[in-house]
Amino acid sequence: MAIPLDTYIAIAPETDYIAKGHINLGGTDIFIYISDTNELRSVALGETTFNSLVENVSWVTVWQPDPTHSHIYYIDQAAQVWHVEYDQYGPLVNTPHMIAGVPLCVTIDVLDAPNTTPPVWVMILDDGAKHHIFTSATPDFGTILEGVIAYNNLLDHTYYNTLPTIALHPLDTVNLTVSIQQQNLASPTIYDVGFYIIQIPGVT
Repeated sequence: MAIPLDTYIAIAPETDYIAKGHINLGGTDIFIYISDTNELRSVALGETTFNSLVENVSWVTVWQPDPTHSHIYYIDQAAQVWHVEYDQYGPLVNTPHMIAGVPLCVTIDVLDAPNTTPPVWVMILDDGAKHHIFTSATPDFGTILEGVIAYNNLLDHTYYNTLPTIALHPLDTVNLTVSIQQQNLASPTIYDVGFYIIQIPGVT
């Protein structure tokens, strides 16, 4: 069920948030967000109270592979990446685990690619200069199958590409589309939106 048009999820008491995600568990739309006090929270559509999940968080992304399971990936203020499964609305039931073997980073995005050979989970990290892509057979990224540097901002001093997010067309089993925010370094106040294509590492 999608959120109805002209319907908003309250995130009181703050009206500002740093990063956000949306899931639907058991027919309930749930907003996962980081408050302006760097607290990771969840709130359901129509509710005015929130659940405090984790403190000292700087970025979050979520992925829901099916109606009963969702995964939260967040970055703490030490730039480390964490994962926790979130399958029921409320405070965390599962314990978050830090993902080892990946660089310190600023932003993260994750998706499930069940139609690739082999099926993989894909993560993109922005470490502040480079975009890294990692694959794993499991959503907790307990074992990294393969990793590549997808983009390096240090090689071109004309533009600076940030906030990478990934998408995979349902009929494509090889290529990711990476959407980016592009800053023109000659005019630092000018931002554009762009994308680039990269092959998922380790799949055929």
